[in-house]
Amino acid sequence: MHDAPRRKPLAKPAFLFAAMLLCLALMGIEMAARAQAKGKVLSEYQVQAAYILNFIRFTTWPSSAFADPQQDIVLGIYGEDNFGTILDDLDGTFINQRRLQIVRLGTGGDLHGCHLLYISGSEHRRLQQILRGIKKEPTLTISDMDNFAAEGGMIQLKRVDDKYKLILNTNSTKSAGLQLRANLLKIATLVGQAAPESPR
Repeated sequence: MHDAPRRKPLAKPAFLFAAMLLCLALMGIEMAARAQAKGKVLSEYQVQAAYILNFIRFTTWPSSAFADPQQDIVLGIYGEDNFGTILDDLDGTFINQRRLQIVRLGTGGDLHGCHLLYISGSEHRRLQQILRGIKKEPTLTISDMDNFAAEGGMIQLKRVDDKYKLILNTNSTKSAGLQLRANLLKIATLVGQAAPESPR
């Protein structure tokens, strides 16, 4: 388990930005995607952060993934961190009644204990090694690298012009014991031979 100090209260600009991303998350995947398509207020990685918040909302982890109902949900960033301070503004916020903890792993950090793992495009050559390291663990893997889902990753954020399309590998999520809700499945391109059952 990763331990992190409790966050100090956010400065006003950071608080407003974090509130905006959380608002997009509460709007849901489809409405957040529409907001992204209609305006260019958010940067590329701000939009990705909003999607990640939604992925937490629309994913069900097995009970074995958490030691207790109050345990933090851990988002690990592996490889080059292109988010800058964006995720700092979200660290310590609550979503689905759990505190979000951001852990920057670099290229040698411990992958175990992450509930979500964002794998940077800088790690494409090492992707299979990384995925093998967490095989069968209930870790939702996310990336914007090309062919991520086809190569065994779970959620690929594919940028097309000025917006993102989602590609989901349903075999990978099912093997990890993760359930993706219908709200997410219906707007994504699915790869893998069997789509998992989705709670509604």
